[in-house]
Amino acid sequence: QIKHVSEGSSFILSGSHMAQIKKTSTDVGSGSNTMGTKTDSYTKDAIIIIEHADNCHSYYVTIENLYIYHTVTATTSYGIFAPRLSHCTFSNIRIWYCTYGFVTHDAWMCKLDKVQAHGKEINDDSYGFWWDGSNTDYGVSGTSLFMNNCWARGVRYGYSLNGLSYSSLNACGADHIGIYGTSGGIAYWFGTCHGIVLNGCGAEDITIESLRGVFVFDITTASMQGCRFYDAQSLTSGEACSVKISSGSKLTISGCYFDDITSNGATIYRFPVVDSTSKCVVST
Repeated sequence: QIKHVSEGSSFILSGSHMAQIKKTSTDVGSGSNTMGTKTDSYTKDAIIIIEHADNCHSYYVTIENLYIYHTVTATTSYGIFAPRLSHCTFSNIRIWYCTYGFVTHDAWMCKLDKVQAHGKEINDDSYGFWWDGSNTDYGVSGTSLFMNNCWARGVRYGYSLNGLSYSSLNACGADHIGIYGTSGGIAYWFGTCHGIVLNGCGAEDITIESLRGVFVFDITTASMQGCRFYDAQSLTSGEACSVKISSGSKLTISGCYFDDITSNGATIYRFPVVDSTSKCVVST
């Protein structure tokens, strides 16, 4: 059944094996809370829901050493749905067979360490880690986020971070992205993000969404250091590139290596594609 978690809760599990939570139904949560003019509904088929009080974030939640998975594939499901977070820690967690692995609308001063989000490998619209800033009054999904050694796999979008500021991703991976549907995918997608650092992040085995890239930056200021991808291919038409920089974005790239992209009929750009409103500085 669905596990509802409240502010200040801690689940720190120890031992030689990870504790497990298995969801075998499509039951949804209940209730809702507000943040400003927005409402966060908990009526979702989720394994874990982290609730918050009205007009407050959920503070000091800690979850460690846990394996959660969904056994029903023909449904839209969430691993961890945590709409408002602050000063929370998630460590050594495996989220398996969910449409959306880890989802929040606004999370600040939080840490995700060794969190894995494994999709169903059948769904064409699925996310590993989704910072969805659309359900906030200011379009901001958080600040001061630290993601370390996280892994997204078997989904269309590995990391979809929208409205995030002054945050970093360190040694994260995205594998088997966009290969199970018909529309391709994006390993790392940043929209309206500022002060973002990607350090030693990479992707493997990805079919790139048409007119997009392995790494995509829209209205974003960021830097990439020591990043790489390989085993990437295009769809049968359109364009595909390593890095797409658009809509007034500014990106600094240092010490990165981008492998060749295999074309299945699309036009390929191995190097970053920068539109006329954006800037990119590359150094080796």
